[in-house]
Amino acid sequence: MPNTDVPAAAERMPNNDTLADVQAEVWRLFHLLATISDLIMEFPLACDDRSEAELDRINALALIARDRARSLGLDIDQNFRAIERRAG
Repeated sequence: MPNTDVPAAAERMPNNDTLADVQAEVWRLFHLLATISDLIMEFPLACDDRSEAELDRINALALIARDRARSLGLDIDQNFRAIERRAG
């Protein structure tokens, strides 16, 4: 059974990421989610209503996550120096 205790698992992993690393990862996540959404939109129409509804739901969740990643990325971009000073 996989470990679902995220805080305990995260404590075992070394965290040497800089703010620039985190910023880059957030933007990579944004682009990944945008690509997923684009691929879902290009998917051939489903055979039945249930499959189509499931694809719509998956796409809606991907769009929400994409928009949140974009917002977070922009916040980091606009406040990079202030965040860096506060963390330092």
